[in-house]
Amino acid sequence: MSTPQENKDRAARDLFKRLHSCVYCREPLSLYDRLSGPCPRCGTLNLAGPDMTPDAARALLIELTARRRELGLSDQP
Repeated sequence: MSTPQENKDRAARDLFKRLHSCVYCREPLSLYDRLSGPCPRCGTLNLAGPDMTPDAARALLIELTARRRELGLSDQP
């Protein structure tokens, strides 16, 4: 069973991997894309979770980007 910190570390490591797709156009999206706002191709908003507000998404993106730096990873896609 994973701890919350292990889950955050995994999310930080996978932040730029295109593991998801847009619900409308099927464009491959990363968690970074989903937390950043609308799909870069069609503009559809793809939230990272059912209860994820835009403010919460921005806060999580800042947290995961900072965690990537702590892990010695690039904070740029």
